[in-house]
Amino acid sequence: MAGHVPYPLFHVLRGLIRGGGQPLLVCPDAPSNVAAVGWQSPEGAFDELWLANLSTEPVRLAIQGVAIRAAALLDAHTDLEDMAWMDHLTAAGAPMPLPAFGVLRLVLE
Repeated sequence: MAGHVPYPLFHVLRGLIRGGGQPLLVCPDAPSNVAAVGWQSPEGAFDELWLANLSTEPVRLAIQGVAIRAAALLDAHTDLEDMAWMDHLTAAGAPMPLPAFGVLRLVLE
């Protein structure tokens, strides 16, 4: 943590830990400059897909074959002091914008 503000990686790891032990989802539609990891949630919960833009340029994501329920974005404008930032989900649709070095949490139907 930088002082009392967590690094952006805190928000990503806090979210990814929920997927531990769950069956993985693959995302063959992700561009080569976007890292993707996701999991199938237990019955009654929603699957999640996390995408990270590894480049200096924004990308527009169009993921085929899934319905997006909600999303949260971690980017240069994120309030890093809010420990639950990636839990503040908003309605989302495709295509999804992903800023340079941004991380996107998608909750899937």
